[in-house]
Amino acid sequence: MTRPPTHASSLLDRYLRQAEAAIRAREGVEERDADLEAILEVLAMTVALEVMGELVRVPPATRESLRRVGARALLQIGTLLSDDDEDRAEAVRLIGPYARDGIRALAGKEAPAPRRDDAIVLDAELVGLSRGQFDGFRLAEIAWRVRESSAAKRALGMLRRVEPERGDASGEPRLRLAADGGAPMRDPSSGRRIAELTVADHAIELHRFDDGAIAAYAASAVMLRLGGEHVTSRVSRAGYAEASLGESATRVELDVAGTTTTLEIS
Repeated sequence: MTRPPTHASSLLDRYLRQAEAAIRAREGVEERDADLEAILEVLAMTVALEVMGELVRVPPATRESLRRVGARALLQIGTLLSDDDEDRAEAVRLIGPYARDGIRALAGKEAPAPRRDDAIVLDAELVGLSRGQFDGFRLAEIAWRVRESSAAKRALGMLRRVEPERGDASGEPRLRLAADGGAPMRDPSSGRRIAELTVADHAIELHRFDDGAIAAYAASAVMLRLGGEHVTSRVSRAGYAEASLGESATRVELDVAGTTTTLEIS
């Protein structure tokens, strides 16, 4: 049922391309199963776009066309079921709720109130959601969890406010990690990146600066702290930590929400 990830300049760009193609196919004379799957995926992607706050940027005519052909597609979802393929049948049953939620969003109705506020969303999932790097159904599933996590919503907001840096050797944009309020944060581009790691499911970058400072950055609003022998902590808050390195410092301890990792420095 799912397609390989499509790398696009943004989720909105990808959404508009797939929406136009799906609408043309569904409004044609012959409606094939592949066309039905395509419109269902776009409906699911609508939920992700809504959570990102970008659904309002979709032209009203496109939203109405999607709502119209999407409602008809939902009536035909049973045609995708297969008696001899249990995995496919289960996939069809799972994508229906995402597609119906997309119809709700296209109609301008409010999203349902969160049933909880502690859903887990990994940093990599937030990045993939922002960049539209998963198939539409996976994007919708992540968006549902974002709606049920205040921390994830704050982290996504921070991520959206920070422009990605370009110019890496890979040619791909690199996430520039940010902090949530408080004291001024050092610009990571003025330092030297010395480490990229994942601690307690949070992606962290460490940068060292010419004046002897070291800073840690996280995309999510997780508490960070830098310390250790001959290391003086200066700033410790959600998403950002800063410390000064003494002349004898050879290691630094990074605390991420209570999980401590020791790193060698040079």
